[in-house]
Order: sequence, then C-alpha cells, then structure tokens
Amino acid sequence: MASNAKVIDWKVVDELLACGCHGVEIAATLGIHPETLYNHTIKEKGVTSFSLYSQEKRAIGDKQLKKKQHEVALEGNPTMLIWLGKQRLDQKEKDDSKAIEDIKANLDLLTGKLAGERAEHIATQSKDRSSLQDDAVPTQKASHSTQ
Repeated sequence: MASNAKVIDWKVVDELLACGCHGVEIAATLGIHPETLYNHTIKEKGVTSFSLYSQEKRAIGDKQLKKKQHEVALEGNPTMLIWLGKQRLDQKEKDDSKAIEDIKANLDLLTGKLAGERAEHIATQSKDRSSLQDDAVPTQKASHSTQ
C-alpha cells in the first residue's frame, strides 16, 4: 500500500519563515494543507506549536535583514545610512515649520503696522490739505471784499 504522506522540506520552510511568510503561504508552496504543516512541525521539530517555531525562524530572518542593512549602510550607501539613522537613532529631518510660522507672524505684524502707518499718513495728508484749503478760503474772501 502506497503512502500519501508528503515529505516536508524543512530547509524551504525555514527560509520562507525567515522571509516573513505565514504558514498558509508555506503550505501552499509545498502543496499541502496548512494543518498538515502545523501538525508535522509539532511532531518533527519537537515544539509545542507552529506559531512558536515560526516566531523563532522569523526572528532569525529579521536578524539577517538587519545585519545586511547595517552592512550596506557601512559600505557608504547614503540612503541606508539615513534610513537606519531615522529608524534606530531617532534622527529626523529638521522641522522648519516653526520657523516658517514665526516668519509669517512677523510678516503679519509688519503688514499691519505698515497699513496703520499708511492710514495715519493719509489722514495727516488729508488734514493738511483741509487746513491749507481753510487758509486759502479766507484769503480769497478778503480779496473779494476789497474790490
């Protein structure tokens, strides 16, 4: 009697787990049902659950990825240096928004002050014109009365 039991390639499983794949994806790759993968993991790997096994292998993949990113950064890749600096060292771009807000506020103050000074200047000119006209009117009346 032939056995339909599938042989699981644990090297493939471990690589896919390290890459962050889920059990369902791995089972599909192997052509087996997810429960088959989960049950064989417990039996053949001596762990209490597939979840624990997958966490261990994913952690290995995370470590490998971080190591490679670190190597690339130290080789002088500016993008990776900046990204790792932001991720691991909390470095960030300078936030110029506060400076821009301050400049806008100062500009608003200056604009308001200039508008007030302009209005005051116009009022003073109008007053001066009115005063000149008032001075000119009596002079004209006086010249009419002498004729």
